[in-house]
Amino acid sequence: DGRGGSAIGTVNITVTAPPAPTFQTAGTAVSGTGAITPTWPAHQAGDVALLVVESANQAISLSVPAGFVEVTGSLQGTGTAGGTAATRLAVYWKRATSSSEATPTVADSGDHQIARIITFRGVTGTGNPWDVTAGGVAVSASTAVSIPGATTTVPNTLVVLLVANGTDTTTAQTGSWANVGLTSLTERADNNTSSGNGGGFGMANGVKATAGAYGTTTATLATSSVQGLLSIALKP
Repeated sequence: DGRGGSAIGTVNITVTAPPAPTFQTAGTAVSGTGAITPTWPAHQAGDVALLVVESANQAISLSVPAGFVEVTGSLQGTGTAGGTAATRLAVYWKRATSSSEATPTVADSGDHQIARIITFRGVTGTGNPWDVTAGGVAVSASTAVSIPGATTTVPNTLVVLLVANGTDTTTAQTGSWANVGLTSLTERADNNTSSGNGGGFGMANGVKATAGAYGTTTATLATSSVQGLLSIALKP
């Protein structure tokens, strides 16, 4: 019609989700019948650390928190406190601000405690590092492990899977991890102590590429035991 104008086109924008967080490294497992001081493995600013602690279902606390705070839903325990058929799982977290973070102290819970710091990289840099968590216990001793699943709301989470046991041994206990909803499922820690009545924990992680339910994770213990169970989906 003779009038000037400009064409309006369509702009296609592709938004790519950040990659899933990755396991970085695990510090040395420490245990004893008194207070213990698990040390950080090599790390850098921005890494997220999980401090995993097991006791004979006795109260777990940090006498020197060094910035660690409890993960939602982490206290999962069963059995008579201090007994031979008892375990409790507790998990704390901290985001590193340097490459030389201070060491926390796990207070004496009573019978024994065992702890280890495990670090992850590429986790969200603000707020809580998890998208969802899910926990539970096995009140009857069994070698079969069934860690509760949950439903993630973002893609590319790294799901950390934990099982505590009350077995009095220094031999690794956990194996045969399986979950069809996760890829690259890999064991990262498997530590037990014979201090006091003994106990320990195993940990694995796997990737949930799309948002949604990741279901139950199964594993096997070498020795039948009551169990504390937890899954934590770390956000990218």
